[in-house]
Amino acid sequence: MGALMEGKVKQPDTRAERLRYTKLMGYVAVLRSAGIGALATALPIVVIYFALAPFFPSIHPDHAAFGAWSAVAFYAALIAVSLLATLLELFLLYNDAIRYAGKMNHATARRVDSSGEVNLAIESALPQGLTKAALGMVKDRGPKYGINPLEDGSKAGAAARGVAFKANVLMVNALMKQLLRRIFARLFGRAAPRAFVEWLLLPIYVFWNMIGTTKVMNELIVRANGPEAAAEIVAQVGWTEGLSEAMRGPAKHAIAQHVKATKSFHPNIEFVLLTLGLNDDDAFPTTFEVGHLSGEHRTELAKFMLALPFLEVRRARIDEALWPFVLQNISDEERKAWRTACKAYVNKGTPF
Repeated sequence: MGALMEGKVKQPDTRAERLRYTKLMGYVAVLRSAGIGALATALPIVVIYFALAPFFPSIHPDHAAFGAWSAVAFYAALIAVSLLATLLELFLLYNDAIRYAGKMNHATARRVDSSGEVNLAIESALPQGLTKAALGMVKDRGPKYGINPLEDGSKAGAAARGVAFKANVLMVNALMKQLLRRIFARLFGRAAPRAFVEWLLLPIYVFWNMIGTTKVMNELIVRANGPEAAAEIVAQVGWTEGLSEAMRGPAKHAIAQHVKATKSFHPNIEFVLLTLGLNDDDAFPTTFEVGHLSGEHRTELAKFMLALPFLEVRRARIDEALWPFVLQNISDEERKAWRTACKAYVNKGTPF
């Protein structure tokens, strides 16, 4: 009912409510993707077996004389209708993703001080990041703010890995469909109508669509709620009033190492960098000079390093060269408590 009767987008008051609301949007989008998948899967079956085959019985695959040019005509028609159904499916799925990106952007809108350059930069970057996520362009590998995500790798290598991954997904998808057809044909015997086997596969294709949409919606939720999470992490570390000159280099170095480790610039990490005012390439180089920092500043920096991976809501190890610094400045109990608090706030909106 929520998918059919969508009302005006709300703007919840608290982070926990905003997270619940955007997650609800995600659930609705996943249900819609299931319906779209069912439509795209059913369309070729309906057109071929119930609209075309009755007028041309010879091309029906269950017909006694099926073969030769009849088989060519059948598969040509099946491919043509399947391509049209796929185009329709992709259009509807991408349209839904873009639409929900806009909805989440509106639902998580915050009051922005127009006189603050950082706030304006964050607000302008958010819609672009949401749109890219909706289109599946989740990896931002271009250098910015003096940080190159691929400094320790190559753009060609990253592109090759991306192409290999997509090719692998397509091959697995195609092989799974063929394997399932074989299994169902064996189970129900050669006497079972081929259209019946196709209908049995429909729930599996629907489930496949739901998995893909869930991944896209989860990324949209993370990005839509990202500016708030970035600001709160900065505040909890103790940097609300900004960074001292001594802290700028180490803080930017920590961000740079995280970006290089993940080989991409996640918007939420970019929001942190903008919030701290570290977006000037020349004024704030990425250096890790910590010998002159006080114990309190060292603890703040260590907590900051631990918090960065949570902003992407994925597992990312802290750089090996920085990990000893974290161990030296935060005890095991404090580290565990801080990580638990960060995870609870980012994922559920539980206050620190």
